[in-house]
Amino acid sequence: MDYADLMDEVVRLLGAAKVPYCVIGGQGVNAYVEPLVSLDLDLVVTATGIDPLLAALSPRVKVERFPYFINVSAAGSDLRVQLQLDPRYADFPKRASEELVLGRRMSVAAVQDRSSSASLTSERRYQPNFSTACSDEAGLVQDCGRDA
Repeated sequence: MDYADLMDEVVRLLGAAKVPYCVIGGQGVNAYVEPLVSLDLDLVVTATGIDPLLAALSPRVKVERFPYFINVSAAGSDLRVQLQLDPRYADFPKRASEELVLGRRMSVAAVQDRSSSASLTSERRYQPNFSTACSDEAGLVQDCGRDA
């Protein structure tokens, strides 16, 4: 559960600042097919939007920086928000479309970018989140089944 409304806060701040972003990972898959259970919200945010977003988050939000991503979490929320920093994702928001994710309209990566994001995740020497990699793989299987 997200009793802290972390997802709403992050998405509201991105919208208010007009920062291009898109959802990838398991929640990106959920926008197109029968939902998988996932507590991860993987976002690609434009490079110029990262620092303003982080500065606008409430003090109760915990931010952890890593080489390829930033984790955002809050007490009272089981949701794990991960902001992807890999520059190979940079064009994803340009091709994204608005879809329903966890009951909220959000910008979601295009289907062709979904397969690309899973490939990029698996290429990394440092795997940040095993569950994300598994949900991406399951999402690709779902994507392929949907198009069959």
